[in-house]
Amino acid sequence: MDHILPAELECRIFAIAASTWPTRIPDLMRVAQRVKVWIEPLLYRIIFLYHRPAVVDDLKLPKFSVDILRRAISQHPPDFFKNTTQHLFLGHPTSGPLLSSEFLDTLFTVCSNVTSVFLLWTLQPANIPALASLPSLRRLALDIKVGMSGIPDPLIHRLFRNITHLEVLDFPVEHAALSLSQLPNLTHFAFNPSRSGTPESDTTTLWCSVLPSCACVHLKCIVFLSMGATGDLSRVSALK
Repeated sequence: MDHILPAELECRIFAIAASTWPTRIPDLMRVAQRVKVWIEPLLYRIIFLYHRPAVVDDLKLPKFSVDILRRAISQHPPDFFKNTTQHLFLGHPTSGPLLSSEFLDTLFTVCSNVTSVFLLWTLQPANIPALASLPSLRRLALDIKVGMSGIPDPLIHRLFRNITHLEVLDFPVEHAALSLSQLPNLTHFAFNPSRSGTPESDTTTLWCSVLPSCACVHLKCIVFLSMGATGDLSRVSALK
């Protein structure tokens, strides 16, 4: 494809199109080699692996599998994903094998500048060192009970030192206020009790009883994610 417009304007047009319709990036990349160079990084800005294709479709994000990502990692220079990938959502993949500990470590190593990581029932204790080594990580969601099993007082682990936005799945309420108080940069906290054996209303009430004593200096927002009753949230109003 020959140049018709100035290259800078052409690049801007394709970048806008790719950002507006991320699922069409693979098609746009076929227009010309220069277009592929411009917009391919946008394809991997958000890596979303999940076992429900309908969710990915609703979000209008490109679909990935473990095999696709392994092939892409092997075909690109070492710094490609470091410079392009900003967000990882890692649940059960849409196809292929489940996420292995080795594959997670590979992703954390090559996508070393990510700022957001969401781990839906995929993290294993063996992956904690690689995850904790991400220097730009600020937003994190994970199942602490499974992913950090065997680690006493997991919230005081160095993994959380720079986290500003944290969502925990089924985290035990005990000692929660003390643990959260030791997160120096936490501003937003969300609790998701969806898989807990305790009824959601009871779990939320327990959290409300401990959060007012939480001395998180920078904490600005608390979110309770619930499919049903949310319990009595009035005690959270005492949180300063």
